[in-house]
Amino acid sequence: MSLRFQKVIQKRWFQRLALSFLFLFGVFQFVDTDALFKRIASLDLVWLIVALIVTLPQYYFSAERWRLTADRLGAHLSRSAALSEYYFGSLVNQILPGGVLGDAGRALRHGHSLRLYGESGGLGMAARAVIFERASGQIVLFVFMLVGFFFWPTGSQEKVFSFQTGLSVLLFVMIFLILIYVLIKGVLKASSIGQFSLNFFQEARYTLLAGDVIFKQLSYSLIVLASYLFCFYCAARAIDIEMTLFELVALVPVVLFSMTIPITIAGWGVREASAAAIWGLAELPAVDGVAISVTYGIIVLISALPGIFFVISSKNNLKANH
Repeated sequence: MSLRFQKVIQKRWFQRLALSFLFLFGVFQFVDTDALFKRIASLDLVWLIVALIVTLPQYYFSAERWRLTADRLGAHLSRSAALSEYYFGSLVNQILPGGVLGDAGRALRHGHSLRLYGESGGLGMAARAVIFERASGQIVLFVFMLVGFFFWPTGSQEKVFSFQTGLSVLLFVMIFLILIYVLIKGVLKASSIGQFSLNFFQEARYTLLAGDVIFKQLSYSLIVLASYLFCFYCAARAIDIEMTLFELVALVPVVLFSMTIPITIAGWGVREASAAAIWGLAELPAVDGVAISVTYGIIVLISALPGIFFVISSKNNLKANH
């Protein structure tokens, strides 16, 4: 790693860390911090262990989704390499700025291994495999978040939106996305970079939406999302907060989606601000949302720690074939 790159990382790390503290400081001004820290201090270790167990299928099926995507592009990846790299990448995402450097590292090491073992494609193919794999999960999360609007609760457990209103919102968004896709495709055909971009979209469709792969992609992403949701539920129960199914389906996906904004360290601050706002909109105690969010963040950080072991214990961590 060059000295210049190290300085860039350090600068961004301090910037993201400062933003995380700034968001958290702002959130703490609007909630009862005594109640917040009392909640977190009462952490139930049994529920914490359950939550950590719940993260296991999350990592396994995320790694399988990456393997599936890479194999579709011809960038073969062993199961053990995918799992160890996913753990390590998640750990890097937890401690370095932006939440994507771990994914970039996965792509770099995979690309290097492809060249080392004489596989075609190299870094470009490895990078696209990571991009498409991450897109698979984000698309499912986004759609699930929209569906969650059907179940949006208030303090009295009534729905803010009727089924017809929620369906209208979902259909509008789907039509909007289709129109954007058609527009982008048309512009790319007429542009000088059109061929490269069209190839990119064709590869994305082949790896994510082709008839012989879409069921697996959808299944893996739904299992991963279910793990996220249940982990959030365990975080709530660990600090003695009840969470209904409606709240879990309607509120948590919005909080999870907010974490994709890469401006802090591992979503810290943004996640808590989002939770405070969402719980408040649902006429629920904002301090509960923040407490659950902080506990969830702790669980995610602990769950990524095996990434150290996986990398240290494997000399040929990214061997391309079994």
